[in-house]
Order: sequence, then structure tokens, then C-alpha cells
Amino acid sequence: MFLLQVGSSSSSSSVVGELSLRLLCCRSHSEVVSLLCSSPHPAVLLGFAKEIPEPFSEDHWRLAVHSLQDRLAGSDDDHPLHETWYSAQQELLDHLAQELSLVEFLRVLPGTGEDEEFQVRTWSS
Repeated sequence: MFLLQVGSSSSSSSVVGELSLRLLCCRSHSEVVSLLCSSPHPAVLLGFAKEIPEPFSEDHWRLAVHSLQDRLAGSDDDHPLHETWYSAQQELLDHLAQELSLVEFLRVLPGTGEDEEFQVRTWSS
């Protein structure tokens, strides 16, 4: 199989449409998620996921949420892409909260340990 890889993953690439070309080379949804979450344009992921004929599985959504969370946790608040990653994550979570059942949504979120960003709380009446 012939794979086309143009440019680099840095935002200073001089190749117009580099991200689109790299997307065309992806063989799986997991590769797409990894590529887009590590790109300077992670918000593209949600639009891409809405347009493809074969929908993302719960595992792909989980990978996206975890990837963006890892980016945020591993960067300082003043990182140039911190706000971009945060916005992309919020848009993704908003979409998933509307599209998935509560049980599916909770399975997509990162673990619910004491030190986790996302915690599940139950209330009894």
C-alpha cells in the first residue's frame, strides 16, 4: 500500500492542505482521532465525525476525549494551543452528551477516581 505523507505535524508547515492529505492517508478512525487531536485544529474532529458514512464507535469517542484531556493535562495554561484543545474538548463533550445515552456517555469519560477531571456523582431522592 502506498502512503502519502506530506510535511510535518508542526503548525509551521508550508504545505497547503497538509492536514487534509494526512487524513486521506489514515486507515482507521483511530488514526483520524489521533491525528486530529494532535493537530493545531482539533475542533475539526467533530465536523469530520459528523460527515463520515461509518459513525464513530464508543471506543473512538473515548479515544478523542482521552486524547484531548491528555493534551490539556500535559500542557501549561499559557501553551499556545491550550485554549484550542479546551474548546474542542467542550464542543465534543456537548455533542456526546446530546447524542449518547447516559450510560454510553459515562463510559466515554475518563475514569472517575478522586484525582480525575471528570467525576460521576449520584444523588438519591
